[in-house]
Amino acid sequence: MAGQLLDDAIETAHRVWQIEPHRYVLISANGEQQPLAVDPLWTCYGLRPNSNNLSFMVQSV
Repeated sequence: MAGQLLDDAIETAHRVWQIEPHRYVLISANGEQQPLAVDPLWTCYGLRPNSNNLSFMVQSV
C-alpha cells in the first residue's frame, strides 16, 4: 500500500508542476557515511539538482 501511495504522490506532483523529476539522486547527509538515495526529486525549472536551487522530494519512510 505504501508503494502505491508513493506512486500516486509522484504522479500528482508531476501533473501539477509539469516538470519531469530527477530520478535516483544521491544526497549527502550530515553525519552519515552513506549518501541518501532519493527518487524522485524536483528542482526549480527542472534544473540539475544542486545546493543553490529549490527542490521538492518524495520519499517513502
